[in-house]
Amino acid sequence: MQRWKRWVWGCAGAAGLMSGCMAHGPPPRELVDARTAYQRVSVNPTVRQQSAEPLTEAYHALLAAEREYDRSKDSAKTRSLAYVALRKAQLAETQASIAVAQHQRTVAAQALRQTQEAQRRQSQAQLDAAQQQLLEARRLRDEAAQLAEARRLQSQTAQLQQEAQRRQEEMDRLAQAQRQQSEASAQSQRLAQVEQELEAERRARAEAEARANQEREARAQAEAQAATALENLARQGEVKVSEDARGTVLTLSGSVLFASGATDLLPSARDRLVEVAEALKPTGNTLTIEGHTDAQGSDHTNEMLSLRRAERVRDFLVTQGVPAGRVEVRGMGEYRPVASNGTAEGRANNRRVEIILQRDEPTGIGGSGPGVPR
Repeated sequence: MQRWKRWVWGCAGAAGLMSGCMAHGPPPRELVDARTAYQRVSVNPTVRQQSAEPLTEAYHALLAAEREYDRSKDSAKTRSLAYVALRKAQLAETQASIAVAQHQRTVAAQALRQTQEAQRRQSQAQLDAAQQQLLEARRLRDEAAQLAEARRLQSQTAQLQQEAQRRQEEMDRLAQAQRQQSEASAQSQRLAQVEQELEAERRARAEAEARANQEREARAQAEAQAATALENLARQGEVKVSEDARGTVLTLSGSVLFASGATDLLPSARDRLVEVAEALKPTGNTLTIEGHTDAQGSDHTNEMLSLRRAERVRDFLVTQGVPAGRVEVRGMGEYRPVASNGTAEGRANNRRVEIILQRDEPTGIGGSGPGVPR
């Protein structure tokens, strides 16, 4: 099995696969997009529940693209396979969205049926009440007609009808006034609630912007301090500071840190790593510590030696206040030489430990406005 395959399966799945392929240099944009899309959908519980099979297909498609990239770098076949992996990840996400939409449509249809049934029942009740009122009105009308037939009661009947009409009109006016008052009160309450919500939103946005400004100022100050500290380390000559696609890279010679074939830090290395820790602590960026060896010895021995050395550096940085959650370690063995292993000087350059200060992605404030680089 090739070295990258052993390393991929050791990192547990697609996440390790994507992070391990950085050794070839910047991958094609299609492969980066496919990795990003698969990472997004693979952690989405809805996609994992509703589109398990398409998600599996997306994973295998991405794995094929990564293998082709390992063989042919930025080739047309690599880009084509990466594009297929991207589309399969998007298809899994789309199918999950369709399933959720169908479920929501079913729920909405059921709610609509329930609402229609409630409205039908209410209309039936209103119709029954109206019919009852109509029957009652007819009965009263018949009684009034009978009373009208009697001459001695004709005057009383007219007076009663006039009084009834007057009372009905008065009741109608009172009912209309009550309805208008209720509507005005409800509208006032709605306006007051809207004003309170707007004021709360304005205060929340102002507080969020103030916090974001403080965070930006603190991060800028921390990055300036870190940059100054890194420049001082580079001027001293025992730490090389450079920039590449991974971020800011601090390279420490293996001979400065460890005795030959050993994994315990030398006393002088501890002093140097104290300075490195002080330079890295102010930043909030993720750190990747990579151990490297020359080509002497077996692959397995070199991989284990480089991993243990990277772990020793991580453990020491953690004791100096660098948060353990920010640090990842990798044992690269002889996999990424920076010089020829055919000379003593080249092998010495290859025996090294690299501390990569990864670049953070831009973030936004409160979900609105452009992202602010950190």
